[in-house]
Amino acid sequence: MKRPGKREKIRTRHSVQSKRRDASAASRQLPVLLHRTREALAVHFRKIFLAYDLTDPQWRVLRLLAQADEIDVSNLAHRSYLMRTSLSRILRDLAARELIVRRTSSTDARRFFHALTAKGRCLIDEVSPSFNPVYSEIESRFGIDRIEDLNKRLTELLAAIQIVSDDSLEPDE
Repeated sequence: MKRPGKREKIRTRHSVQSKRRDASAASRQLPVLLHRTREALAVHFRKIFLAYDLTDPQWRVLRLLAQADEIDVSNLAHRSYLMRTSLSRILRDLAARELIVRRTSSTDARRFFHALTAKGRCLIDEVSPSFNPVYSEIESRFGIDRIEDLNKRLTELLAAIQIVSDDSLEPDE
């Protein structure tokens, strides 16, 4: 067997470096593509939110509150991916509309819990079906198998890059 000469070694090294650059370019493109995809999706959902005088972050908070009896502010901020200052304004606005109610902890006066009111639950029940045509359109354009594969791969990517801390909560399903 012939040993590779200097030229073959250079070509091999060059092709490895070239592949690394390609991978790097693909990785660098990922945040932009994810952001653009999110914005393209948001356009469809914003139409629905506007019809009900809601914002995307308000809907996220309402949806999370619909999944639990009540949630404290720290957990709600963590699970909604909202900063506490933004969340406090959202909670104030939702409370003013009587969609949520706030309760002070019986053991710590600095800790607050929030829950949906009956009016808030009715709004969730009214708004939720409005998303079905959007999801159906996405499925018809992209295909359910591809969506399932994309969800799987994005979950794997998140697990691979997410910084894990001892006090982190499980991500929403």
